[in-house]
Amino acid sequence: RLQGGESGFEAVGRLREVHPGLPVLLISGETSPERLREAARLGAPLLVKPVDSARLLRAVDRVLREPKR
Repeated sequence: RLQGGESGFEAVGRLREVHPGLPVLLISGETSPERLREAARLGAPLLVKPVDSARLLRAVDRVLREPKR
């Protein structure tokens, strides 16, 4: 839930229109099937809050090592 009612998923979609292949890692407290489908559609890993620092660092490392799409 971002300012103006926008979701992080929408923001990622708009950012990738301008910057194709932008590495993305989503962190959310929402685990609804709809949100999981949105993350999969974006090809973005989704970490569910709370996220400990070690898991976050591993996820960031993986995302940055993935080939750009």
